[in-house]
Amino acid sequence: MEILLEILLVAVISVISLLLVKIMSKSPIIVLRWLGILSILSFTYLGFVSWKELLTFPKEPKHMNLFEASSLIPQQTPWVIADDLQWDCDHIFYKEVNGETYTYIIFTDKGKSVWGFSFFSQKMTCTEVAHEKVVGILDFANSAQRTDVTSLGFDLSKYEKNSKFLSLCTYCGTSNSRTGVIIASIMIIIGASLIVASNKLEKKNRLPTNRIYTSRKNHT
Repeated sequence: MEILLEILLVAVISVISLLLVKIMSKSPIIVLRWLGILSILSFTYLGFVSWKELLTFPKEPKHMNLFEASSLIPQQTPWVIADDLQWDCDHIFYKEVNGETYTYIIFTDKGKSVWGFSFFSQKMTCTEVAHEKVVGILDFANSAQRTDVTSLGFDLSKYEKNSKFLSLCTYCGTSNSRTGVIIASIMIIIGASLIVASNKLEKKNRLPTNRIYTSRKNHT
């Protein structure tokens, strides 16, 4: 379902982009104004969500075992230091995203009752990870994440019925929410600037007509 929604979203954005290009050639003022309005609306929502996350986020991560932490999901999305996390060094993968390398490592708990994969925003070996105090946001793996890991070569078919299959994002947390608030604020300002620019452009386009009208009236 999530993949279908993503495809639909891309299709909608593509159609909107084509319409904007078509309208831009005829009326750049309308395009600038609507871009400003859409920017303000969308990034106000993003900023609100990020700010809400920032307010509700705990001050520091909690020490928990994986089973205890996973039992809090989906009512909560715990920020944890997993005390009993065991790395599966036979299943470590790397993915290039916009020129940056992300590391995916499969993990489990000591009793092997909970499984999941962890994301790191840099290239790391299993030995390096083992010496790190791993802190991250724990959640159930969604379909997009499962597809990602499957494409990297890990067979998830035997875990499909396992509701405890998790994802641990080590670069998520207060910094992400804070960044979301900052970006949203900047984009809202840009959106407001676009609206102001469209109003100035519209006023400027009306001036010649007014001058011609005034000139003719004086001549008469």
